[in-house]
Amino acid sequence: MLRIASRTDRNLTTVKLSGELVSAVVNEVGECYRQLRQQQSPEHITFDLLDVTGIDRDGKRILAELAQAGVWLAYGDPVMQAVVEEIVDDGRTRAE
Repeated sequence: MLRIASRTDRNLTTVKLSGELVSAVVNEVGECYRQLRQQQSPEHITFDLLDVTGIDRDGKRILAELAQAGVWLAYGDPVMQAVVEEIVDDGRTRAE
């Protein structure tokens, strides 16, 4: 199960993902991004991955798509850092 919560502060929106980022929920994450994108440019959107406990191939794919679109990915632990660095090579990440 994945929980998605977002908060906007000034012109920055942070989307907090909690739980497993797997095939069954990837479409929800994509839809969340599409809705936000109607209101803000990608560089003003951060996906917070601090509470992501698992990720599969489709989860990695959606993160790669988000990063390629210009979204920031924030992570905290070394495992998620390795996952993000594996799929993102353009510096659109933040260690938090």
